[in-house]
Amino acid sequence: MVAFGIAPTSPPIDVMLIILAVIMAASVMDAAGGIDFLVSIAERIIRANPKYVTIVAPLTTWSFTFVAGTGHIVYPLLPVIYETRTAAHPAERPMAVATIASQQAITASPVAAATAADDRLFAEKGLTDWGLPQILMVCVPATLTGVLAAAIVSMFIARTSRTIPSTRRA
Repeated sequence: MVAFGIAPTSPPIDVMLIILAVIMAASVMDAAGGIDFLVSIAERIIRANPKYVTIVAPLTTWSFTFVAGTGHIVYPLLPVIYETRTAAHPAERPMAVATIASQQAITASPVAAATAADDRLFAEKGLTDWGLPQILMVCVPATLTGVLAAAIVSMFIARTSRTIPSTRRA
């Protein structure tokens, strides 16, 4: 970036190859019927607990993304979460936290490019004591705690009125 006086670096080939590998693995899993199998398991878990869908759905999407290494794996779960909503737990709450949970799991997934980038950044800075195990020891509990806190808060947020009071006089 000439404007900021910073020389451009080489492209992050390692990270791009990891992203390619994760997407290819997810594609093969989908072609083999693995995604449908995982969705059926998640569907049973989510539908078995409609009262706690705001907590169960985010934990399920976090788990899916953690294992797969990509947030795109969560898309088939969104209709299940939507259908499982209850009057006490409208769809926007569990769907919002579930989507955020998926993105949080990327930073904790051992197969995600984000985690590999963290590992490489620590190595470049000379912090050789910080490898993948140490990154996971911080990121896994941190993201799970954050997701659980967001789910609990979202579960108890008062539903606000969506109507705007009229300012006209009759």
